[in-house]
Amino acid sequence: MNDEHKEKIYYIQQQADELSAEISKLMKKDADLSEKHLNELIKLGVFISMTCQELLDEE
Repeated sequence: MNDEHKEKIYYIQQQADELSAEISKLMKKDADLSEKHLNELIKLGVFISMTCQELLDEE
């Protein structure tokens, strides 16, 4: 695995951690449940999925 792949994977991990933290807040009911907030979580999840697919396609 080259450095570019490692950087992408590291970035994905950061985004996944952020998403997990936001989901934890939702589970504790401390988060803003506005449509905007939920859409941001969806966008983040889609981004993670697309980036992972890009990595798989490169192999």
